[in-house]
Amino acid sequence: MNRRFAVTLYALGCSLFAVAVMAAGCSLKKQSPAKLRYLVEAQRPGGPAVSNAQDMLRVRNLQIAAPFEGRGFVYRNSDQNYESDFYHEFLIAPQPMLTEQVRQWLSASGRFRAVLDPASKLDSTHSLEGNVTAFYADFREKAAPRVVLQIHFLFVNDLGASPQIAFQKTYRQEIRAKTRSPEALIGAWSSALAEILGDLDRDLAGASVR
Repeated sequence: MNRRFAVTLYALGCSLFAVAVMAAGCSLKKQSPAKLRYLVEAQRPGGPAVSNAQDMLRVRNLQIAAPFEGRGFVYRNSDQNYESDFYHEFLIAPQPMLTEQVRQWLSASGRFRAVLDPASKLDSTHSLEGNVTAFYADFREKAAPRVVLQIHFLFVNDLGASPQIAFQKTYRQEIRAKTRSPEALIGAWSSALAEILGDLDRDLAGASVR
């Protein structure tokens, strides 16, 4: 074997070794975790109620406080520190997600002839507005994670020359989560929303609608 051929063979071997090492490195490199998406769903006990109600309610889009309007879960780690989770998020943004849950709950209550979505062209006798001021998981106590949900509702009488506030109240729920897992947090948020909507439903029963 002449010297030039040996050098060429050696160089080729080095090149193949380098390629093999790079390929192995790529295969061992961890892939980025995939995003996981969830829905908050309030489960209303019992089936839809039946009534002869004539009032028509329009549920307007809820307003979400700026820190909580994104799709990523928000965690409160200290009195001043909040963070948004990039990999665990809601399937849709909190505004349409929570607005639709409110509409479905009140529609099933039988308290109104119809519960309209914000885009409906039908006239309503009443409207419901809401402002979500807290929507996060509280991790300040490491051994006792919990979720927080706070909503201020305005029930408005749309009859007459100008709308009139018939009822307003702030509802807040803090519910213990079994763990910090996304599934546990979603379950706790769903329970918190169900508690709030149950209280709202009962309060609307006693509100003056005319």
